[in-house]
Amino acid sequence: MVFEPFKRFLVSALTKSCKSVGRSGLVSDVVRYYKAVRVHQLGQDAVTEEVEANPQIGKHELLVNVRCAGVNNADLLMVRGLHHHQPALPFTPGFELAGKVTAVGSDVTRFKVGDRVLALKTESLGAFAAVCVVNEKETFLLPHSVDYETACCLPAAYGSAYLALSQERDLQSATVLVITNQGATGLAAVDLALNVFCSKTIAACDTEAKCSTVRPFGVKSTIEYADENLTNLVAKATENKGVDAVVDTVGLLYPALDCLKPGGRYISLGFSNCQIPEINMQQIVKRQVSIKGVWFGGYAQHDPDGAAAIIQKILKMQDEEYINPLVGARFKLEQINHALKCLAERRLIGKVIVTVA
Repeated sequence: MVFEPFKRFLVSALTKSCKSVGRSGLVSDVVRYYKAVRVHQLGQDAVTEEVEANPQIGKHELLVNVRCAGVNNADLLMVRGLHHHQPALPFTPGFELAGKVTAVGSDVTRFKVGDRVLALKTESLGAFAAVCVVNEKETFLLPHSVDYETACCLPAAYGSAYLALSQERDLQSATVLVITNQGATGLAAVDLALNVFCSKTIAACDTEAKCSTVRPFGVKSTIEYADENLTNLVAKATENKGVDAVVDTVGLLYPALDCLKPGGRYISLGFSNCQIPEINMQQIVKRQVSIKGVWFGGYAQHDPDGAAAIIQKILKMQDEEYINPLVGARFKLEQINHALKCLAERRLIGKVIVTVA
């Protein structure tokens, strides 16, 4: 027997949209189950399982047939129970997705069935699944030139990097140090600092292989660092002048502070090494520097219009080929634990994507 609440939802959605879902591949026929990643116990492997289909969409929501989703360090932290925005168990992780609209709420005005969309879920999760309900305000129409995988490289990584850099002053005359393990956010920061904000950019990576990946971007110099020699290498690269700003995606707070000029700015975009440093305010005062943390998801919750404007700018940059996102690896949904393990072990260069359909 068809699961009745889902059947009523489908009939209602299709009637309101006055369009057939046709070739959506998901709701052309009534389905009872869909595939999703579920976390039942923190610190343990997630499980990919069949979930009873009961997506209920509100007036301003859309049902999306997920084609791919971005895997982020925040997902890793949530699965381990270490994130500051920790969901209750059990949960389906993932907050960055691209796919095709299969149904719309009665008051949705900007989208229709069949639209190709990108979504950054800021108030809930659920992207690691075959279907996902998203709010209209956190959803964006994809330009024809932007494919699903490229789209999943943009909101979290490029949104965070753009938010961080756009709030800095005089970047065209500034020297910016980007500390990265060559994850998506670090690469985005290098890409934007160079190609959009036109700063003198130094990229610091933990291996020579990663340095060689970022050199074609056109950086002023690359540094293969160990924590203890970062400061000396940056001093050499800047003729002992130091840098005006540090964008750190790794979590090397104190080595990075020693690289700053007096009055410099340290910007944290996360902790890819999964080690959160403690702040000693006496050291901040002594160095005469400022510290700022950037979390694009939190910014989107407090200023959804501002976040939407940033994502629209980034989509336009991608459409016009100003930026160069890099997909580092693709995994199937059933391989999510392997994807998270590779992310934790810093094996991959670029954005990690899970494909669903």
